[in-house]
Amino acid sequence: MPLIDTHLKIGWHPDEQELVVSDMEGTLSDGVTWKGLRDWLKANGRGADFNRFYLPRLPMGLVYNLGWVSDPQAFRERWIIGMYQQFAGFTVPEFDKVADWVVENELWPKRNQVVIAELEEHLAAGRRVILISGLAEPILAKFATKIDAEAIGTRQDKFDGRLTGKLILPFTTVHEKVNQVRHLVPEGKVFSAYGDSGADIHMLGLAKTPVAVGPDKELEEHAQTAGWRIIPRN
Repeated sequence: MPLIDTHLKIGWHPDEQELVVSDMEGTLSDGVTWKGLRDWLKANGRGADFNRFYLPRLPMGLVYNLGWVSDPQAFRERWIIGMYQQFAGFTVPEFDKVADWVVENELWPKRNQVVIAELEEHLAAGRRVILISGLAEPILAKFATKIDAEAIGTRQDKFDGRLTGKLILPFTTVHEKVNQVRHLVPEGKVFSAYGDSGADIHMLGLAKTPVAVGPDKELEEHAQTAGWRIIPRN
């Protein structure tokens, strides 16, 4: 998959500048994007649409919460694909307003101020900071703008100026995060990388200073074995 550069200031990376990359959900914010989208639907007279999506999937959601799903990553991806389908037919400006709402009401209020402060220190030191996440690009970019960072997210499919409700896959997760970083620094090391789950291990492994933020069990065990820095969850 080529470099996703729609929310980068430049589609390449200068050799002389240090690069910092970070995951989003669970790392920079304890907010949950799909819940923000749900709340927007309910606040804008679309609660019945959400219920038609949610209620048939509720039993499997309970199974997921109990940890009984064999492939949690695939389950999360199917869930978020279904959420974005609720916005089929929206124009790009219309969905931009949704993205603003989700960031202002769900993601930014629940931000991890310790990690945000570190990213701001990286920026002040002249480093480039890019958020890399499976979130839809408009939402990720709105959050990134809050700290003057850049964003590489999952793109939304469009036709004739409107969203089709589909995402341009693969999600920018797991190995695709590595692919995107490697487009920017094919040979060099990333200065620092932040993530919260086992899905971020490969991206963190590209960094001189990997940082596990409130890690899940898989990432915590890996970080301890590898001697990576760990920021405990508040």
